[in-house]
Amino acid sequence: MLAEHYIQLADSLVSSNLGVNKITAYKTAIERYYYGSFLACKETLLEAIYPYREKDLLNRNVHSIVKRIFLHSNLYQVASLLEELKALRNEVEYNPAFVPTDYDVELSKRYAYEIFSILEEINEENIESLKNAYLSLRV
Repeated sequence: MLAEHYIQLADSLVSSNLGVNKITAYKTAIERYYYGSFLACKETLLEAIYPYREKDLLNRNVHSIVKRIFLHSNLYQVASLLEELKALRNEVEYNPAFVPTDYDVELSKRYAYEIFSILEEINEENIESLKNAYLSLRV
């Protein structure tokens, strides 16, 4: 599934009545906004570091690896947005008492769309910065 499809699914869950409980729809949408954004970041990194050790982005610590590389590049704001999204996703997944609000969903959506916007504008300087961050961190 492409990263964009996760975002589209989240948008559909929020904007339409799919016969699903609102809380369930909101929780799932927040998760999809995070995973769509994460996958877009991972895909960008795979392109940036090729032909280096892309297998590093296939291991179980991939979420922290992706965040660290973006944090140490000139695209550090992507790491911050992704971290905020992950915090919301963690609330949804690990706190059974958490009831997401309209604000939580809108915030997740805004973060996801901002990440996608930044990644769409990526240039050679950004690619080089990601590659250098990857190589310097010796993931």
